Amino acid sequence: ESKDKIHLNTAHDGPVSREVKESVIEFYSDYGVKVYTEATRKVEETRQLVAEFVNSKNQNVFFSSSASLSINIIALLLRKWLALKNNGVIQPEEEEVLILEDDYPATSLPFATNNFKLTPIRIEHNNTDPVELFKQHITSHTRIISTSSVNYKVGRRIDLQRLSDLARNNNLVLLVDATQSLGAFQIDLQKTPIDFLVCNCYKWCNAGFGTAL
Repeated sequence: ESKDKIHLNTAHDGPVSREVKESVIEFYSDYGVKVYTEATRKVEETRQLVAEFVNSKNQNVFFSSSASLSINIIALLLRKWLALKNNGVIQPEEEEVLILEDDYPATSLPFATNNFKLTPIRIEHNNTDPVELFKQHITSHTRIISTSSVNYKVGRRIDLQRLSDLARNNNLVLLVDATQSLGAFQIDLQKTPIDFLVCNCYKWCNAGFGTAL
């Protein structure tokens, strides 16, 4: 128990909430050999809660063990989707992904391994507007914007509403890693459409390791 302590490092990892701890203990204590049957029910209950939390639909919620895994799956699916649109031909030079140079590697490496062209954007000063920089770097070959909602190094928060508008207006796929913000800041996917929102849940969601969207 840590009732008399204050945790100040949730940007690295958050303490597991009492509700999560009690639910895990109850799950394994009460269900025993029925764990797989009950797991299906619990997953669907949690899917509904997550959908309500971000104002989305149940069928849009996918669980994984890490945000990095989620982004790898998304990058692979986008690679296949773009190839199908081009009669099976992969053209990396015409399939550009805009990223921020100082962003967490998981926002870029999955695209690199799936043969996308990465365009890193350097931010010279922390008060620079990332959305404006993305806008300046969009070309006829840009297909995807991949970014964190809050920078893991300096805590720079991006304006998701303006970024969403920018992606929609330019017909771009938008991927946002909200690991450093979801649970601390509200994200409403009806008001702020994001094609792919991923998140490790062990930080501000206080759900423990091995849980991600």
